[in-house]
Amino acid sequence: MMIQLFRNRLFLFFTLAAPLFFSCTPGEFSIYLGTGKDKELVRLFSLIEEVDHQNPYHQEQHFIIVNRIISEYRSMDELEKMNLFLIDYMGDHPNDPYTAFYLLNIAQNYSGRDARKVAETYFRRILVNYPDLRIGGRSIHQVVLEELAFHSDDYEERVRSFNELLNRFPAEVDRGQIYYYLGKSYEKLGFWDEAFAAYEDFLESPETEIAGDPQARIRLTNLLRFQRSDKSWTRDNLMDLLASIRWAVYNKKAETLRRYQSEKFFTMSWSQDETDLFTHTNIDIPSFFNRNVQVRSVLDPMSNEKEAFVRSWGWSYRIPTWYLYFKKIDYPADPEINGRWEWAGIYFGDTF
Repeated sequence: MMIQLFRNRLFLFFTLAAPLFFSCTPGEFSIYLGTGKDKELVRLFSLIEEVDHQNPYHQEQHFIIVNRIISEYRSMDELEKMNLFLIDYMGDHPNDPYTAFYLLNIAQNYSGRDARKVAETYFRRILVNYPDLRIGGRSIHQVVLEELAFHSDDYEERVRSFNELLNRFPAEVDRGQIYYYLGKSYEKLGFWDEAFAAYEDFLESPETEIAGDPQARIRLTNLLRFQRSDKSWTRDNLMDLLASIRWAVYNKKAETLRRYQSEKFFTMSWSQDETDLFTHTNIDIPSFFNRNVQVRSVLDPMSNEKEAFVRSWGWSYRIPTWYLYFKKIDYPADPEINGRWEWAGIYFGDTF
């Protein structure tokens, strides 16, 4: 056994490292040739024929040669020629155990050329028809599942792929990232309970950072807090909510005013950001009732269909003007709450 293995490896050394001593011509392989290193490709194609002739069942030799051919094609950017070669090679070697790897290369070529639908057909074929392989320490099935999970247009397929990644490769994936995108996929499907559960799991992975969404943790913490709340401070009609707040201010009804504040009520200057932790420090609004506070009954011109600002004044000598800020609630998980209004916060001072 050891002697045969030595002979096989010795064969590969001499055939890959040295020129061939048998005759071959580019014309025999012209349909596979690109515009670059044609002689090297011809040499490698001939090696496959030599292996087929001498030992057609030696799978390791085939794989090493085909992988070299793939590298040559990639260096020449001849991906269409590569696909043609691999398809024909697999047709001639239907029992090659590395077929999943070759199909993955074809799929990635199509994906890189904006042919995602074709690529996904190959990805699915790998999962359904071929056992997993590890090439260079990576699982072929894991690579395929990540392609489908992060890029498929079918959100049901994304959900299946994310869950399979969690089940099959729990130690090899960023679980926090998977749960974050799994939650977003459930949202797209309208499965809100499942989405909230996935976001809960995401928040249990504090080391995970989401590229392009640096405030993901704060935003989802607020979303889950809102989901668990009774939402009693919300109102169907913005002007009714404003009227109730004006009544509470003029009649110095401190408890009523507190009841109308949203759960994540903020107070800040115009130059601050809502994510600043200090913006959510509670202030005692009723302590300013001893002054002649006035609240306008109409919206400020900078209001729009999703946000509203109402000017008020007379609160203090230092900062007499406050803008009450109202926000339309975006919460499709509950149609009865979605689109209602909340008193979300206060901006101190006049606008810039």
